[in-house]
Amino acid sequence: MADSLLVLSVIARMGQSQPDVFTENITYAFRSGVFRLPKAGELEKPDTPLTCNFTELKKSIERLRLASPKLKQAIVDACAHTVLLDNKVTDSEADLLRAIAMTLDCPILPFLNPQRSVSKQKQFSPKRS
Repeated sequence: MADSLLVLSVIARMGQSQPDVFTENITYAFRSGVFRLPKAGELEKPDTPLTCNFTELKKSIERLRLASPKLKQAIVDACAHTVLLDNKVTDSEADLLRAIAMTLDCPILPFLNPQRSVSKQKQFSPKRS
């Protein structure tokens, strides 16, 4: 659970350009993601996101690789829920979510880059007269 909380903390902070200003948004995103984890209602959880550095994040993700496939899916779901909560996905959020999903062997569909899909649709859409 500690590793999952750490990953969700990083994801919640990732989407904010000014983390100090938007602490309520970060906390809300973090807690929303936490409640997507299995048995979240039964466990004690921090009120605010955890702080960490890149090395700690990497170690947590590596430990999560050892989880069961069902738990990995739940973690990726919680991460995606955290990212998508505000209906805005920054490039850094998308990249981190993809990296976590790939590391946990839970690939996700390439829905996170709407600009790429829009440009493809414009290229291949038939012209109307």
